[in-house]
Amino acid sequence: MDNPGLTRDTSHGNPASQTRKHTTGINGCAEKYQKRLSMDTILITGYIAGTLTTISFVPQVIRAWKLKETRDLSLAMLLLFAAGILLWTLYGIWTGSLPIIAANIITFLLLLILLGLKIRYH
Repeated sequence: MDNPGLTRDTSHGNPASQTRKHTTGINGCAEKYQKRLSMDTILITGYIAGTLTTISFVPQVIRAWKLKETRDLSLAMLLLFAAGILLWTLYGIWTGSLPIIAANIITFLLLLILLGLKIRYH
């Protein structure tokens, strides 16, 4: 086998049967479903996911702002989260994924506000 785990021959050694290769593994699964979905559907799903995860952060920002308290927010968590968001933004840039780029830039801005409030009210 040239590519173990990537393709398999389903002709079962019968030269009369047409050789078919089935893609297996994660990439094969993704290819199969991507062919069924239009790029618009994939892009819209990305924007919806990005919007939901970004706006889920807004109530925490509003709460910290109104109460002028961030005692319940871990500085270490906020810093680690910021690092993760920056890496996701880089990933989005490198792969050309606008939903990932947009969601993470907005989330990073919200996180900067929280970090500022955390430092201010500490």
